[in-house]
Amino acid sequence: MRTIVNGTERKLSVANIADPSAELNLIAGPINGSLVTCYQVAAGVNTFTVYAWDSADSGAENVPYVVDGSSGVWVAVAGAYNDAAGAAGTADAAMPSAAGTVDASKLVQVDADLDVSNLRNVDITGIFTIVNNVWKRAVDFAGTGFVNMFKINASDEIEVGAKLNGTSANFTGNLVVAGGISAAPYYGVTWNETTDVYARTGALSGEAIGASPSAFMPIQEAMKRCVLDDSGNVLYFLDPDDSTLKDNGQPATITDQSHGQVMVQIPKFWYKYSYSAPSHTWEIASQPVEGFTVHPAFIKDGQEVDFRYVGAYEASLYDATAGAMVASADIVTSLYAAGDILCSISGQFPKVNETRAEFRGAASQRGAGWREMDFDLMSAAQLLYLTEYADFDSQTTIGEGRTALSGGSWVADSYIGQAGKSNSDGNGSASVGGNSNTAYMTYRGIENFFGNVWTFIDGVNIYNNEAGAYSRLFACNNEANFADDTQTNYEEVGDLALLDEYQSTLSQVMRGFLPLTVGATSSTKITDYFYTYYDNLGSGWVEDYRVLRLGGSAGHGSAAGVFCVHAYDASSADSVGVGGRLCF
Repeated sequence: MRTIVNGTERKLSVANIADPSAELNLIAGPINGSLVTCYQVAAGVNTFTVYAWDSADSGAENVPYVVDGSSGVWVAVAGAYNDAAGAAGTADAAMPSAAGTVDASKLVQVDADLDVSNLRNVDITGIFTIVNNVWKRAVDFAGTGFVNMFKINASDEIEVGAKLNGTSANFTGNLVVAGGISAAPYYGVTWNETTDVYARTGALSGEAIGASPSAFMPIQEAMKRCVLDDSGNVLYFLDPDDSTLKDNGQPATITDQSHGQVMVQIPKFWYKYSYSAPSHTWEIASQPVEGFTVHPAFIKDGQEVDFRYVGAYEASLYDATAGAMVASADIVTSLYAAGDILCSISGQFPKVNETRAEFRGAASQRGAGWREMDFDLMSAAQLLYLTEYADFDSQTTIGEGRTALSGGSWVADSYIGQAGKSNSDGNGSASVGGNSNTAYMTYRGIENFFGNVWTFIDGVNIYNNEAGAYSRLFACNNEANFADDTQTNYEEVGDLALLDEYQSTLSQVMRGFLPLTVGATSSTKITDYFYTYYDNLGSGWVEDYRVLRLGGSAGHGSAAGVFCVHAYDASSADSVGVGGRLCF
């Protein structure tokens, strides 16, 4: 079903009928009194009811037309309603039973022109239709003066409007189709690695490439900054346009690690990968779709999770011995000690010059579930970027960010920039470039996803083998098994290129983006550089392990980007140009 709300197409559903708040919170806009859902209330009779969720009122409802949930109520606003005895048909067991009686004045009218071709799993003959361009009044919300109205326009699109205390207003929520009626949307991109041509697929088919599309992207648009406590609970979300404020407009505390970590919430999504020479296709969906699987980033420590959280800022460090954040003058000094805690807060500088294992230890010190950024979460963020922009060249689509600095040094406020430059961008994407300390980039709230300093990636080891003449990537998403220089409890993912250079083609694997061959340029193919130690090994070596880092740093220029990866370092390496990123 095509649903247009405020000019934006929405294709969404909720699974938890009794308490949909968590799912509805994924959708931009208020949820109380503004989100509408459709239920099949009479199985075999094919009548539908439209409900609005009201989480603020959990008792003393006015019947008819109210269905209790565990954390609110569904208020019927239009359609055919069952009475208590099921006079309009027996209610489907998967749906709540409506209280009240059938009201013929609120039955929607049949319109043969309605496009119902996308409805699934029900007989759709003559149901849920409204006469073209005739607004149908729905019931008032008791005591509020809020009235939902909706119509089918001449393009067979559902439009929703409202009146609040007699004043017309745009509908600010989203129409939600629930109960297995609508197929979940998917969208993606195909890339021909020979011709270097992109094409969008699914719901975004036909949209321009190389830019964020105007069409609604339910997964990317659900990415939002929040403050997380040490148990992994969201304390509050931040204003979508100003991260110094809470989403209610009150001041947020984002500079004190004891008051929570500033993170970007990423909702679980499903994905599909295929390769038909010479083209790769990646597609994602916000709901289960046949042939799609849950992205491995959301199979965390063996459990499927609804959200992952990535640090909004590059990681700073709390020095447990000093009882304070590491001073800006000391960020380049290797000083990690057991008990130190990794942080993601504004106003601090990234801690650099520690090993990957030390970043791992500092992340886990924050509590259960915390970790240094892992390979699968990195890959998920890369996939979200690619399906949004349909172009690997992130320095063109977003901007060069903090990658063009020269003439400085690896100290705070020279090459190493302070966290929080993107606060005025909120959940958005932006870039300030040039050889300036003001430079930064942000993707959907993830500040300096590339540039400024490299980011160590955990849950991944690179194995170089002389006899087999290969370099191979192994990954793991179980924190208990994160370790250096091993394949034990790690899964073989695929082969990597054996030379340094701009990436040209990718391994034909579903899990991540693995450069297979090189030889392109900063403006062709993947457009980002790949570094390997394989071609630096001397004669007589047998095998070798390396760690991975992401993004490039302040002086890497065009080599840096969302897909720039570095498989050169031994696990013992640390560097003033390499830091970490806290994740949950």
